[in-house]
Amino acid sequence: MVNIRGDKERRVVMCRFRNVLVILLILFPINSFAVTAEVEDVRLIARLYSAAFDRNPKVGGLNFWVDNFEGGSSIVGIAQKFNDSPEFTKKYGALSNVAFVEQLFRNVLHREGKKGGIDFWERHLVNGVSRAKVLAEFADSPENIVKTTETFADMRVLDGRWVFAPNDEDEEVSVVFVQGAPMNGGANGLYFDADDKLWVASAFGGTISKLDPDTGEILERLGREDGVGFADDLFFGPDGTLYWTNTGPAGNVMARPPGGPSSVIAAGIPSVNPITMGDDGRLYVAQCFGEGPNGIFEIDPLGLSEPRTIRTGDPDCSSNGMDWWNGVLYSPRWFEDRVVQVDVETGELTDVTTGWTGSSAVKFNSLGELHGHNQLNGEVVKIDLVTGEREVLAQFPSGSLDNLAFDSLDRLFVSSGSDGSVTEVLTNGELREVSPGGLTVPMGIALLGDSVYVAGIQAIRGYDSQSGAETSVFRSTYGIGPADSSTGIGRAGDHLALSSWINNRIVILDPVSESVQLDIPFSAPMDTEQMGDYLLISTYFNGTVIRAKLPDLVEQDTIASGIGFAVGLAVAGDSAYVSDSLSGTVFQFMRDGEVLIPPEPVAEELATPEGIAITGDGKKLLVAEGGTSSLTEIDLESGERTTIATDLQFQPSLIAGLKEGWFNDVDVDAEGNMYVNSDGGSIIYRFPPGTLAE
Repeated sequence: MVNIRGDKERRVVMCRFRNVLVILLILFPINSFAVTAEVEDVRLIARLYSAAFDRNPKVGGLNFWVDNFEGGSSIVGIAQKFNDSPEFTKKYGALSNVAFVEQLFRNVLHREGKKGGIDFWERHLVNGVSRAKVLAEFADSPENIVKTTETFADMRVLDGRWVFAPNDEDEEVSVVFVQGAPMNGGANGLYFDADDKLWVASAFGGTISKLDPDTGEILERLGREDGVGFADDLFFGPDGTLYWTNTGPAGNVMARPPGGPSSVIAAGIPSVNPITMGDDGRLYVAQCFGEGPNGIFEIDPLGLSEPRTIRTGDPDCSSNGMDWWNGVLYSPRWFEDRVVQVDVETGELTDVTTGWTGSSAVKFNSLGELHGHNQLNGEVVKIDLVTGEREVLAQFPSGSLDNLAFDSLDRLFVSSGSDGSVTEVLTNGELREVSPGGLTVPMGIALLGDSVYVAGIQAIRGYDSQSGAETSVFRSTYGIGPADSSTGIGRAGDHLALSSWINNRIVILDPVSESVQLDIPFSAPMDTEQMGDYLLISTYFNGTVIRAKLPDLVEQDTIASGIGFAVGLAVAGDSAYVSDSLSGTVFQFMRDGEVLIPPEPVAEELATPEGIAITGDGKKLLVAEGGTSSLTEIDLESGERTTIATDLQFQPSLIAGLKEGWFNDVDVDAEGNMYVNSDGGSIIYRFPPGTLAE
């Protein structure tokens, strides 16, 4: 017996009689032989990979495809998977047959093709030979073997994995693919203490941080154990007491004397946002972005008396970052294009400056000069109290600014909710970075093309899937930008499907043109996955999965129900799965294209399962477990569980009654690399195939 490898697609046993060989091929399809890869097989896979992507494979990716080969995939089958990958599609997908062949000559053989060779392969494609087959032939051509002999000559097994000399060390890299801003959750309210240290509230990170304003070093951090919830704005009283607002559904106002402890001094003010104090020690707060009527209130600093309503009934926002000067409260009216004075006895408003849509915060320096900034146009300005004229001091991106503060020397600092940065605005208009910005509280992850996208309350960000470099930012803050308050992200063809259970909306965004293709109301959407011509949508609090037909999502039906909290979705061919964070279960609700009623549990007793994904071979389920901050792999056939990674900094919920924090999701690329977002660490992890927890 000998091995037949002439067509590089299979191994078969050749017996003495030809008719026996024919019978074997009929009984056993040529793609179905599971084999043990030999060194020439691995070199062929490596050549195929470099031919497809014009770069050498990483060790993890190489071994992933070797495993596929040993599991029965043919070389052409692997080439077809390469052909179907987003990276390959970007290189070759839109090309004509002739242009495709010409590009193969350039990428694989590193030369221009001659007319005879181009015509030869173009005829094969016209006659029905697949591009995957042509790719495989180029990869294993004598010319390419010669060109890659030195590169893959030292192919060998090391510690159970195939490696080759130029690549032995390239996997020794951090699994942290993107590290976000130090101010996880964004940088919101700012205020200086008596020692000129800058304190920064982070609403979606649930922290208040003390910064050195010169170096950006975090000197101290208050968290949940200190009573910090959705900390939005803060203020120091003359005795050193720290006051802040915990915005959100509960709407608490907090006080913390030097050394603690913290206490609630007012409760039940939903969406309570800015806070400031008058010269006489009277404390004021306001509501902003509340669903119902918004108002401005006086709060007893000792918490002994009920809040006094100054005004109420304002739609959308009564005030964002506000300040006090000379017996008057100054307030930006976000949706009313103006900054006003507020009479704290009557609630009457008097215009200070108008025609300024998106005014988001105001503060006075020690000279009584009013400064403010604008969330929509990114301006930082000085406002003339007499004429209302605005002098632009600095310019930031639209949708980035949140609040501002002055130190005792009248140095001006601004914060960014979407970027998590703190910046000093110098007197000459230049900007000095105090605390860097970047990724903050990623919520969901999706691979599209050659980019990794993550959603967030105030920004959607894209990163190069190879280098991790940031490639796009779509800032979106409360009506500004394409999709504010996004809490999940998925794919819808070449577009991104953004879901928000906060705003109860689904938005389809074209990341190339940066345009919204669809924006519709939708009850409590959490995650999305495309399945053929449909978009599957998990509805968080409703405990259902909705199937909506693309592109307009008008045609809908409920295909799974009775799920506690329907969170993550995963699709593999004609099968679909959903995680239930309440019961700790992952259910399969579609098999072979048929809806399963009721859904069948495939994994139980999980620690708050959030995002899920299916590996490329369709055999393993990946689960981001919020309760243990871990990534788990589950064999769908045997049920065997393997811990891929731990200590992923998933945070618990800031909302009472919910077990998980923001949506921690997982996605898998064509090489088997696993991408996971961490809400607590503002991190994107990338784990190569074969990763195991220490």
